[in-house]
Amino acid sequence: MSITIQNENNTITAIIKGRIDTLTSHDIEHTILDLFTGDTQHIILDIKNVDYVSSAGLRVFILAQKKANSASIKLSIKGIQDQVYEVFSISGLIPLFNFE
Repeated sequence: MSITIQNENNTITAIIKGRIDTLTSHDIEHTILDLFTGDTQHIILDIKNVDYVSSAGLRVFILAQKKANSASIKLSIKGIQDQVYEVFSISGLIPLFNFE
């Protein structure tokens, strides 16, 4: 698992690669929640290279969305693969997120 952060014009893009599961979710959570600072207006979680998300991974996305809502920052999920989208769908989480 790896995360690359790009910052441009008050928009931060976190490019995540690998699996988001029990072993990796803690590090991803801290990295993502640390992005909610300064003049950031939009955070994009680019997960086109994520092929698996466990329930621990779903928790990371839920926490990020809650943090975005409380900070009035737009949060988007970009490039979601079909099998990962299905996990969000089965969990009933689709309405909570903005997908690009």
